[in-house]
Amino acid sequence: MGVFINNNSLLEVYLGKSKQFEEVEKEFKKLIQKVLTKKNNDIIDDSQENKNIESILTDFFKVKRIKIHWTDKNINACTLPASHPLINLNILKNFKETKNFISKNLSIYIIMDKNLITIPKLNEKELMALLLHEIGHNFDYTPFYFLQAFPLLYIPFIDKIFKSGFNLKNQIDNVIQEKLPFIYKLLTFKGKLISKLGLGNIIVTITSPMLILKKLTSNILMYGRERFADSFAATYGYAEHLASSIRKITDGTGTLVNTVENVLIDFLKVSSTISKSFIDPHPTTKTRITNLLDKLKKDLNDPDLPKELKEDLNSNIKYFENYIEKYDEILKNDKDRIFSYTIEKIANKFFGGKTDFREILNFIYKKTEI
Repeated sequence: MGVFINNNSLLEVYLGKSKQFEEVEKEFKKLIQKVLTKKNNDIIDDSQENKNIESILTDFFKVKRIKIHWTDKNINACTLPASHPLINLNILKNFKETKNFISKNLSIYIIMDKNLITIPKLNEKELMALLLHEIGHNFDYTPFYFLQAFPLLYIPFIDKIFKSGFNLKNQIDNVIQEKLPFIYKLLTFKGKLISKLGLGNIIVTITSPMLILKKLTSNILMYGRERFADSFAATYGYAEHLASSIRKITDGTGTLVNTVENVLIDFLKVSSTISKSFIDPHPTTKTRITNLLDKLKKDLNDPDLPKELKEDLNSNIKYFENYIEKYDEILKNDKDRIFSYTIEKIANKFFGGKTDFREILNFIYKKTEI
């Protein structure tokens, strides 16, 4: 689903999955097998599968380059901005003309963590959805992006700097792992636990008071970027898989503390979620899933949408409706999640199921969303 801007009017455009993405899924499937069987696990960046993924997506989006670096610290993925407003104006121009996201001058750098494969156990479709979300940040042409753009593109030899920096970090990690294995395991466990409970941004902020003002002022702007990136993944037919990946990462499916989750853990999760909304640009999980459902329903109104894409959209809509219904039912029946259930009931009654206070500004975000 996308928004094609023409003569100040909005036309919903759902692009759906491509053959190239199916090829990327196959490469991810082989990569998953390698990670799970510990084969060539230390050189995943240089694996043929990773190179193939980079090559296929670089060609598909017609960009200068797409590079993917794999870490082994937190259950997360992110992107390093490598653009500037002029490039993003060009992205908007190309999108108006072609209804596709392309930019021959754009460099995209993605960081993904191997723990996405080993802990929440994301499958190849979920990894693809997560990757598209991160790629989407780089194609963000909205005003939210212009205010956050960082001209990394102007740094000479950025490829070498990017790779050298992480190589040095990996070398340090390897030394600690070899010489101080207990410390390494402790640090790794702490990182995974912090990631699981969603406390990373909170800890960084409260231990760095200078960041508090920046976090508070940029939070609302960055929130719009997260909504854009979610919509980007959904544009290419991965709304369902993005939702399932988000839920696996944040809601305890096969995660680190799944077996010990109880009322206390639920309280901590709800508290961290509420606190995060003041300093973390990411919407809450339920909000992201509800927004994806809303956008799919809007796209269905496009009179020019081909029949096969309408069928695909209808299938996705039913999935999301069932997903939310089952999720609400699980919370209702799980006596250990009384805090989550209370928050969800309030959100359902007053905010259309969206549990993030920033949705009050929805009238701003929806004007620039794809």
